[in-house]
Amino acid sequence: MVRNIDDLTAVNDPAWPEIQAMVATSKNAVAVIPNDRVSGERALYRLQLTAHSTLGGIVLNCAGMTVDHGWIKVLGSGLPGLPDPATIADFPLVPGATPPTGAGLIVAVDVLGGQFAIDGGGLGVQPGQMCYWAPDSLAWEGLECGHSAFTEWLLSGDRGPFYDSYRWPGWEAETEKLDISQGYSMYPFPWAKQYDAATASRSVVPLKELFSLTADMTEKLGGQLPLPWPN
Repeated sequence: MVRNIDDLTAVNDPAWPEIQAMVATSKNAVAVIPNDRVSGERALYRLQLTAHSTLGGIVLNCAGMTVDHGWIKVLGSGLPGLPDPATIADFPLVPGATPPTGAGLIVAVDVLGGQFAIDGGGLGVQPGQMCYWAPDSLAWEGLECGHSAFTEWLLSGDRGPFYDSYRWPGWEAETEKLDISQGYSMYPFPWAKQYDAATASRSVVPLKELFSLTADMTEKLGGQLPLPWPN
């Protein structure tokens, strides 16, 4: 049954205040990008999530967030070059009209082309589990948590060990200058044996170009494809 927007937003325990509290105390260089209520409700309606859920709270109340000086981009109700999760997954504008494939739902990306997604049954991990498509292994890896715990890790946890092999000295100041819609094309590629974050060359490219390049290379190398990104 398709729920209307009032059913989705009129909840007793919305997630957003708790998310705001984590942002306020975070040491992870988090920035919240504001949105307008219309775009938030549109994204929430397409996803058919309530404001009680963590993902519903995010898409309803912000256009997106950045974490770690812009290294990670959390999807909200959408920005130019950084669409909302429903748009990326090609959810119908009218819920129930044409069911989505359900392979997975991207909720955040990083500047090297990594994707964080909820396994919808097609990523080979476990339905409902958070997964990461890693640019070095060219495969989906389970994070052994759900979306709420993942969000807490983003806002309050330590991602240093997760990204140690990817980052170079001075990445913070460099990455802060990127537009929300941009990432890095690295050479050698992160999956190459010769990859060294400190010496690899970096080109700033639009995310859609980065994901297109990543998908093409992965297909040629026989890896596990990332989820498609809209043109």
